Amino acid sequence: MFYLFREDCNIVYGVNGACIYDLGNGKMYSIKKNESIVLQAMQQGKTIKDIYEKNDHATVDMVCKRLEEASIVTKSETFCPHEEYREGKYKTSRLEKEYRIHTCFLELPFDCMQSCIYCESNKLLGCFACSKVKKSCTLDFNFYSNVIKEILGLGCKNFVFYGGDILSHYLELKELMDLFDKQTSIGLILPIKDDVKEISKVLSERSNVYVVLNVDYNKMGNYTFQQRKNISYNFNVSLEEGKKALSELLQLRERGINYMISFFSDKKSNFNYSRQLPQIQMDKKMYKLVEEVNPCLFGKITIKSNKRVYPCINSRCEIGDISGDIKEGLENSFEKLIMYWESSYIKRTNCAICKYGKSCVDCRSYEENFERDLTEKDCNGYLED
Repeated sequence: MFYLFREDCNIVYGVNGACIYDLGNGKMYSIKKNESIVLQAMQQGKTIKDIYEKNDHATVDMVCKRLEEASIVTKSETFCPHEEYREGKYKTSRLEKEYRIHTCFLELPFDCMQSCIYCESNKLLGCFACSKVKKSCTLDFNFYSNVIKEILGLGCKNFVFYGGDILSHYLELKELMDLFDKQTSIGLILPIKDDVKEISKVLSERSNVYVVLNVDYNKMGNYTFQQRKNISYNFNVSLEEGKKALSELLQLRERGINYMISFFSDKKSNFNYSRQLPQIQMDKKMYKLVEEVNPCLFGKITIKSNKRVYPCINSRCEIGDISGDIKEGLENSFEKLIMYWESSYIKRTNCAICKYGKSCVDCRSYEENFERDLTEKDCNGYLED
């Protein structure tokens, strides 16, 4: 008698055990190091009897029970080798082949009257963190309109405006939004606001606009959250409170409220990505994608109010200058930009040997802002559970 794995279940082995990715149901099961030996025996075609003879019975019982309850394996009289599920090779984007920018973040040069404790902190998963521009100035409409024209020409269909209190400068913002057709999605990242009336007004005027509203996690009791598809709440949470916040915020998800989290920290903290932060929801497409590219950065470009190009909102690593010729500046920045897009987990030693490598979130900007390079990740997730 043999155990056969379901066709759309893939297994990743690491120095810390194994992870079974149930790609059909979008679930992941973590298997400890001693238990992963049982998995390998099953995949190698060992009979159930042989597995029990060569392994601790309690361990085998535990593994078999979990796999059967999850409907990952079935018993069979004959052995059939389990092959990794494949859905075709993902086409890697390169400038000379094809532009693949799908999201452009544009920082506007506006002030913010809030003085949030997390404003200047380093963000983790902070793609939707608000930004307090260091020096306010008038909006250079010609510059932004030309940038938008160039990025639209590359096929980008999602533009996100942020930088200070952008709604306090709505007339200027409206001029920029008028440059887009209805097929282009427009995002607005806003600082904390007690009154959402003006936000509702903007949303009622345009069907292609969505808002990301920043919220101080420690003051969330002061806010009334709306269940609307075009409003998301970005909770700014100190890294030390991360686990608690992940648990508490589930109540909002149960109410159908859209939210995300930007963790912040002023110092490099010793934390475990795979245990303390959300995992990537793995499906058949994503499973292959993470081998080729960084799923967070891929297809994104950020242009800040200093007229420089960055790979991410939270990044302090300038990769291009478009203060002169915008088209030439963008073209010169693409080589470095694609380097970030293609910074997959297999290019980092700690990630490549870890069972969580494929599903663990990966914030390149957070690491780089604490003076690590693109190929490093300060993480102990690969250690024994």
